[in-house]
Amino acid sequence: MARRLRERPVWRGCDEEFIQRQTEYLRALHAGTTSPVPIPLLDTTHASFSETAERIREWATRFPLTE
Repeated sequence: MARRLRERPVWRGCDEEFIQRQTEYLRALHAGTTSPVPIPLLDTTHASFSETAERIREWATRFPLTE
């Protein structure tokens, strides 16, 4: 992730401090320490766009709609 952030254009504001904060947040997500309830992670590293969209749809439809 840090490499991808460093490759962004300068105008995106991805300085080393920002990259460090994002890296720490990602570690916390993977460790499950950022929320009192479990947060499912969706690893799209090797998934196609359509596979990712389908998995998101499956996840989102598990929750009832509220008004």
